[in-house]
Amino acid sequence: MASLFSPTMFLFVILAALLGQTVQGQKPGPGPQSFSGTPQVGSVVKDWKYLGCSTEIPGRALTGLSFSNDGMTIEACQDFCTKNNFPLSGVEYGRECYCGRFLAPPAGWIYNKDCDMPCKGNKNQMCGGNARVSVFNNTAFKGPQPLKTVAGTSWQYVSCFMEPLYGRALTTLVKADDRMTIPMCTSACQGAGFAFAGLEYGRECWCGATRSADLEDASDPMCAMQCDMPCGGDAATICGGRGAIGIFKDSSKKTKKMRRHHGEDHGGDGSGGGKRDHQVEEHAHDDYRDFGHGPVNVDIGARKGRFVKVVRRSPDGQRQVEREERAAS
Repeated sequence: MASLFSPTMFLFVILAALLGQTVQGQKPGPGPQSFSGTPQVGSVVKDWKYLGCSTEIPGRALTGLSFSNDGMTIEACQDFCTKNNFPLSGVEYGRECYCGRFLAPPAGWIYNKDCDMPCKGNKNQMCGGNARVSVFNNTAFKGPQPLKTVAGTSWQYVSCFMEPLYGRALTTLVKADDRMTIPMCTSACQGAGFAFAGLEYGRECWCGATRSADLEDASDPMCAMQCDMPCGGDAATICGGRGAIGIFKDSSKKTKKMRRHHGEDHGGDGSGGGKRDHQVEEHAHDDYRDFGHGPVNVDIGARKGRFVKVVRRSPDGQRQVEREERAAS
């Protein structure tokens, strides 16, 4: 009786068995290690998601820190933005890197093929184009946070505020130190007898018996000025930002601050001597109040995709026209 298996058939069976074992035991390989070519919108590499190709605008589509050099790669830009506490990174013109928290209007998405300029440091990657930005989002981003209370003290966080157009939110710069921490600042202000402490630019400690009356809250993540800089001496916490100050209050002290009524001539000049200038006790929540009238200078600040009125005092007392604008949807 002839053999059921020829040598060729036997070899085929063995190879099939080995191949089957390889396939069954195969483990999924690692994901892509870097972006290359023109990435697809929505593709993810090491927690960075490609959002797309954006138009550039005056003032920049990504408004945070930036740098440029002829060794630019997508990863170099992402590392720079992560270290500086920004969730978005964007590369442009082959050698430019921009960071941000949102895409500033009226910048918007355009054809992905428009981001077609090779990165200077890696010709296999596309780093935006001429007035075109390749934008990436760090999906694992967890930035440092402000302390809500300072342990073992009566100091409590109020909020983040934009520095006023004229003057300062708090009057006295007590300390500037590259090793700044929140407890260092509140302790310095308490020792000097102040009720308010404020941290700015990651290293500056400001104090005051009161705070400026018409500060605009900047805690909204869409605000252009943010408390977003890690403390020089404690990278896990926030010490204000550029043009923004994180303010703490000693809750054990009662404080007063000046508020002015404006518009008509009430005989007050803001010095406290006028009959309509008055002091009011500051409430525990320190919420912002806009009287909506009087000699003010009006600026425009971004809030959650729209533009709203920001009221700031005019030094010459001349009334400015108030306005409110909304971004195009």
